[in-house]
Amino acid sequence: QPGLDGKVLTAWNGLLLSAFAAAGTALREPRFLDAGRALARFLLDHARDGDRLLRFPKASGPAIPGFLDDHVHLADGLLDLAEATGEPAWADAARALADQVLARFADPAGGFFATSDAHERLLARSKDAFDTPIPSANATAARVLLRLADRTGLASYRTAADRTIATFR
Repeated sequence: QPGLDGKVLTAWNGLLLSAFAAAGTALREPRFLDAGRALARFLLDHARDGDRLLRFPKASGPAIPGFLDDHVHLADGLLDLAEATGEPAWADAARALADQVLARFADPAGGFFATSDAHERLLARSKDAFDTPIPSANATAARVLLRLADRTGLASYRTAADRTIATFR
């Protein structure tokens, strides 16, 4: 039997959360929205250590701080769930994650580093611009910030999104 990788990645589950919200809306199937709510609760309860997001929910991998992709894909999924259900608590959780991204991942030159200030010091912090098997974390960060700017009316989110877009243009 081949080995089994049983890790649960926060970023990938954020993408799944978006899929549940989209399926629930498009198919008018409450069971997908219920699954999205359960997943969101699980991640918010088990993928955090205090106010810091973890890369892996507890017991599925090492307790290391979340990367940029974990934060932004979960925030995007939470915004999708908030829009699909009309429940503002999910948007509030997304906003808290976006505020962490701005505080812990921002590059003064524009865009966001893949690692936060809580990660081990590296010779150079990378700032990815391209999609991999999952969408680019910087592109998703810009989208999340634009969505929050529209939702809250706060210019600081729009400014950060515009700087990110200009950095990679």
